[in-house]
Amino acid sequence: MPKIVDHAAQRAAILDQSFELFARQGYAALTMRKIAGELKISTGTLYHYFPTKENIFEEMFGHMSRAVVADAVAVLAANAEREDRQAVLMEYVQANETRLQNMLFLILDFYRHQNPDDATDYSRQIVGFFRQMISEQLGYDDPDRAAATFSMILGILFHRLLDPGHDFERLMKF
Repeated sequence: MPKIVDHAAQRAAILDQSFELFARQGYAALTMRKIAGELKISTGTLYHYFPTKENIFEEMFGHMSRAVVADAVAVLAANAEREDRQAVLMEYVQANETRLQNMLFLILDFYRHQNPDDATDYSRQIVGFFRQMISEQLGYDDPDRAAATFSMILGILFHRLLDPGHDFERLMKF
């Protein structure tokens, strides 16, 4: 009897495992063969689900972005009674700092190794997705306010990378 494969689950597992792999080794260091070997799947299986390394990366990053947003939305919903939703979001950022910093490393590494026009288009999609989430979840009508909040989050994540001893809470006081 042939083996029954849940293709959606297999695809999601590849994307989940790829995040750690890309975060650990970087975009340029990986090949399809190396990815398959690290994930302990055949290259044929990997190519069945993803035609290129760029495709794996883009789908993995989108998958992780949606997961981060879903987690943040759940935290915001669990704290619905709190008046300062921006503070709740910043607490989420602090609790997930390493994961978010890895995402930041990855998108910068990807951008560095792509055609600038293609990378910029993809980056704009990702930034737009996060700004939209911020607008919706914090109830911002002004897109510039969502952009400023997103910039503040990115700035804090970068600052903590460069100066990890700097207290997160002090950076949030503005």
